[in-house]
Amino acid sequence: MEPILNYKVRELHIDLLFLEEFYSSEVFYKWFLTKTIGLNHCIGKVVRTDHSVFELERESDLEIAFEGEKGEMLFLIENKINANFQKKQAEDYTKRAAEYVRRGKCAECYTVLFAPQEYIERYQAIHKFHYYITFEQVIEFYSQQSDLGQRAAYKINVLRKGIEKYKSSGVRSGNGGEYVPTEVNQGITNFWLNYWKDVTSRYPELTMPKPGEKGPAATFIGLGKSALPKDVFIYHKFVHGAVDIQVEKLKEKAEDFILAFKDYVEEDMVIQRAGKAAVVIRMPITPINPHLFYDEVQPTVFEAQDKAKKLFDWFQKHRVIWNQFQNRMNR
Repeated sequence: MEPILNYKVRELHIDLLFLEEFYSSEVFYKWFLTKTIGLNHCIGKVVRTDHSVFELERESDLEIAFEGEKGEMLFLIENKINANFQKKQAEDYTKRAAEYVRRGKCAECYTVLFAPQEYIERYQAIHKFHYYITFEQVIEFYSQQSDLGQRAAYKINVLRKGIEKYKSSGVRSGNGGEYVPTEVNQGITNFWLNYWKDVTSRYPELTMPKPGEKGPAATFIGLGKSALPKDVFIYHKFVHGAVDIQVEKLKEKAEDFILAFKDYVEEDMVIQRAGKAAVVIRMPITPINPHLFYDEVQPTVFEAQDKAKKLFDWFQKHRVIWNQFQNRMNR
């Protein structure tokens, strides 16, 4: 009788399961190649395996590089259990692959989605990854690896739990029956919690509510809201590498706002449009990968919080300009 596997499978568990296989199993990565570009290509061994790579303002769950005939052949891999795609997430995988080649990071680059079969069937028509591999196909692969023994049984059970999670957690909305999945990203959740502890201790005036569980799209941390006017926010956009005062719902008044404030912006700040209806006053910062150990990124967190405090103080100093702008807009 097999041991019972008792834990809630998350996408991180699937990431690490596949990462181990690419790193250590020639049988697995050759099987993977047969399911994607085929073995007729001149492909050598795996030369690099990366997890949670933030580049070009987006994240790859896995990046796997092989020796290729003309240079590295890179695969950008997204794993899904039941989490919805972020806006343009799938399209950005394809764009990032093309940009990697253009920049010379690799000679060829392909995108792959690992997910339960039903998930892929639901989204394949609208999300154009180069290749799709189902959890069920991976389970079939492991079922044929008799030499793995209980290790294969464990991996099969993890993937089955992922499939069960998809089947049990999906809900259908009332507008067209669209599938609405949910997923907690533990790395980002932990990052937010550590960030909250630091900013509450260092700058309590930059009020930040204690965060709960966060999903993969939670990459804007709001600060100081209780002390700012309506529609004015301070955001640390930690993946994008920016700390902003963001003024929203300006619409056609955005250029008027820029004219009102541009002479007061300091040398290390930039004022610019953000979409059709908002303006940001921005201080650039080094982007942060929230999946690294927090101690590794804490110096950059402190630098970002320092910049958020500077923007907060700057806005309070020029509050009279804001009031004058509001009065003109309300006439």
